[in-house]
Amino acid sequence: MDAISAVAPSEPNTETSAQNSLETSIEFSAGDLIGYYKTSPTAFDFYFENTATPNSYVNQERYENDSNSNALNQVCGYDYMTDDLRSAYFALFGTYNGSVSGTTSCRSASRDVVGTLSGTWFLDSDISDGTAQVDNGNYRWRLDIAMALDQEIKFGTLGNELKRIYSDYETHKDPATVTTSHCYEFLVNPTTPQGYAYFNIVSDSKMQIVYNDTETCPNEFPTSGYVTYYR
Repeated sequence: MDAISAVAPSEPNTETSAQNSLETSIEFSAGDLIGYYKTSPTAFDFYFENTATPNSYVNQERYENDSNSNALNQVCGYDYMTDDLRSAYFALFGTYNGSVSGTTSCRSASRDVVGTLSGTWFLDSDISDGTAQVDNGNYRWRLDIAMALDQEIKFGTLGNELKRIYSDYETHKDPATVTTSHCYEFLVNPTTPQGYAYFNIVSDSKMQIVYNDTETCPNEFPTSGYVTYYR
């Protein structure tokens, strides 16, 4: 920790240090103590980057042009642990919907599957100078869609929250298999509807969506009122 203290600000940030970076890079060796954290009520996020192994996306150029994105080079930190330690962490994996067993390897930070709904979509079609982080009402500038290890499908973000479709929902369908149109219906409980998200794949890099937070899925994809997202 002395190595961090030597290059860190002398006064702590009393509000938030999220997204702050050190001006000087630090190298650590295996087994070095780098800090402590309080288990409750606070937590922390961490990520690893490896510029030698960029992740693969449907529109690679978007991520290469976006200087504010760390998604291009994110890798799984558990892959850099010893076999025993990695296995111990994998045994503890869980999700919002319960535990996950049998995990033996990490998945890529990219959940893009060409020709399908799965992956990350953006409101901004212009990728020449990064991605504009501007929302459009209930439609956020970035929409991540993927299925978790426990088969739970996550939509982040629609409206003001992360939306979920569980495996026992009637409209459950792996986004990686949605190649045309599909409507996901959200529920307050197993029988009470709480809106829907209807998707229409236009091309490998373009899709349309209609989100409604009160009604049930219509019979067909609407001919108007949709919003377009891009890879």
